[in-house]
Amino acid sequence: TEVSDCASIGDSDNLMELEIEEITVSGLGEEDNEWVPLDEIEVEVSIENNNNHYKIEDIVVGWGLYNLNTQEWVFDEEESDFNIKDGDDKTLFFTFTLEDPDDFEEDDDFVFYVWAEGEDEEHDNAKVCRAVSEEIDVDKDASGDQLFNIEVLSEGETVMAQPVSVPIEKALLGSKDLLTALIVAISIILIIIIIILAVKVARK
Repeated sequence: TEVSDCASIGDSDNLMELEIEEITVSGLGEEDNEWVPLDEIEVEVSIENNNNHYKIEDIVVGWGLYNLNTQEWVFDEEESDFNIKDGDDKTLFFTFTLEDPDDFEEDDDFVFYVWAEGEDEEHDNAKVCRAVSEEIDVDKDASGDQLFNIEVLSEGETVMAQPVSVPIEKALLGSKDLLTALIVAISIILIIIIIILAVKVARK
């Protein structure tokens, strides 16, 4: 894998520092290392050139989610190459979505990796590479617990005092038939609209 290749290159002179500064989850995931399919994930990464005299060139940053059970990437991406001057640093943000619930099994173990490979200007552009990781808990079942929340307001009043939690069958979200899921969701919304209209008519 890219991570094992990075480890074989290494950074014996400690020229480059790589850190995952923050992971932000938007969706049903409650912690930065607890993800749910269909969540949107934003990762902040910092890279620092520890060399005070030479720059690191052609740095390429990669990241991905790796399934330890299948020994395969769920996904992996790369950032375009760039340079970092001596003693300088760079912060990167990248965002991705866990798009397909079928990519995850309940008992599988996942690790999120970030790696950065560059060339050391001081030593004839010899390659250096660093990798960092975070263990990730992917809760596939949680993606079927709640499709969306709706709070309906009408004429300044709350028609339904509490958000309406619309459940959907886990098997439906777990399948690839997204069109069927969309039809179900639209049907539920139409039913809610009909109820709202009926309430308005009853009040007149």
